[in-house]
Amino acid sequence: MGTSNGSIVYNWTNHITDTGTWWEWIGFRFDGLAADTSISDTSGSGGWFRVNDYLSIRGKYVSASQTYTIPEVALWMTGSGPNQGSGGGQYYPLTLEFYLKKLPVDGVLTIPPIQLSYGIYFTANSTKPPIDEVLSCPTRVGATVAAGGTIGVPSVCTITPKDLSVDFGVMDISSVRQGKINKKSRKLSVSCSSPANLYAAIRSSRGDELTNKEVLFPTSLSGVNIRVSAPDATQTADNNIVLLGNNETEGGVTLEFVPELDSSVQSPGVGEFQASGVIVIMRD
Repeated sequence: MGTSNGSIVYNWTNHITDTGTWWEWIGFRFDGLAADTSISDTSGSGGWFRVNDYLSIRGKYVSASQTYTIPEVALWMTGSGPNQGSGGGQYYPLTLEFYLKKLPVDGVLTIPPIQLSYGIYFTANSTKPPIDEVLSCPTRVGATVAAGGTIGVPSVCTITPKDLSVDFGVMDISSVRQGKINKKSRKLSVSCSSPANLYAAIRSSRGDELTNKEVLFPTSLSGVNIRVSAPDATQTADNNIVLLGNNETEGGVTLEFVPELDSSVQSPGVGEFQASGVIVIMRD
């Protein structure tokens, strides 16, 4: 678990016209993140939110010398009577804790931008309002508390090659149309330092994924595609292919590449062409 410390700096203006006693509350919430109940937290404070399959985040802040865990609402101060005061350059100390749940395959963990909403809310009694109510006030603002980046950790698996490239050489349209172009095969190999279950998602440049172990990659020429397949692989229900199963340490998959013409295009393009896609490696 890692920790990052900082603060939220703010400027404020009060427009309190109530003549009685008032309570001022503050609250924070991670935007777009769901609670992560899979983490066994011995500290008992909980408050973890899922960033991705590998990482979760927890936020803590200080109000009136007490520490609160996001999205817990805190009492900031009490007062009475009208208040038209203002100020600037004040801050709430904020601590972010990151929990690494499992090691990424390639040793590189990407952290996406993490957004945080916070708000100040006034009530006419001492009943603590829920976080949704605190953030419904006009003073609600947002901030990017983690701009994104990467974390380097020891790699648990080696994948070769890093880039799969295929050169079909010079082809003529009639040979492609008749299926006389020999397919090209490339082996993707995986070696891990400890047993693991690994899966691969293969996606074309337009986002299409494997269906029945194959997917079409569009090329830069109209009407020309590359069919990518993994005929000997095991495919999961969510269209991923198995690289390592049953906690193995060595494995891989053979991919086949075949150029095809789109029958709906009467005059396919000619000339040099390129096609691209990505292979995303995942582990349990």
